[in-house]
Amino acid sequence: MLDFQNISICRKGEKVLDHFNLKAPDGVILALLGEDKEAKSMLLKTASGGEKPEEGPVRNIHKLHS
Repeated sequence: MLDFQNISICRKGEKVLDHFNLKAPDGVILALLGEDKEAKSMLLKTASGGEKPEEGPVRNIHKLHS
């Protein structure tokens, strides 16, 4: 399970995610779509534990593998 609860992430003084929520149970395949900006990359880094959000908890029961 991957659970983002009201997370906010800033990069270079700009909020790339603002109070983002997502709950994905095991076995679900997700696609991240959006503009060519940093939010998608920061979201994946946060899910894998490489980045910490400024606000909100991230619950990742299973580590992501490359």
